[in-house]
Amino acid sequence: MRRDRKFIFTIYSIMADSASRFRWVALQLAELAKCSSMDEITKQLAELPKGLDGIYNRILMKIDEKHCADARTFLQWLAFSKRPMTIVEIAETITVDFASEDDPVFNLEKRYTNPRDVLVRCSSLVTESEGK
Repeated sequence: MRRDRKFIFTIYSIMADSASRFRWVALQLAELAKCSSMDEITKQLAELPKGLDGIYNRILMKIDEKHCADARTFLQWLAFSKRPMTIVEIAETITVDFASEDDPVFNLEKRYTNPRDVLVRCSSLVTESEGK
């Protein structure tokens, strides 16, 4: 019985490590796809982070400071959504002002003119699949 648990733990560890490596490669490819020249690609390859934490940190640091609050809002809604959200739904989340002195209020002025800008704000952290 104890041997079976160890075997299951080993298999789980291998699967988790494989998923982690796959995600690391996917994020690296997404970052390389943004390069506009061979020089940029060469520099990107020379500075590859060692693990997932490194690549996530680099992606987060690249988010423009003036858009950090919006990106945080989008990522929070995505993280806690019970179902996949559409790009339009995610973009609408920014129109709710939770910092209001009263209850949360709707602020039409914060609405994105192009909902697809959500994907730009969140960089490689958010992708669209089948409209969601």
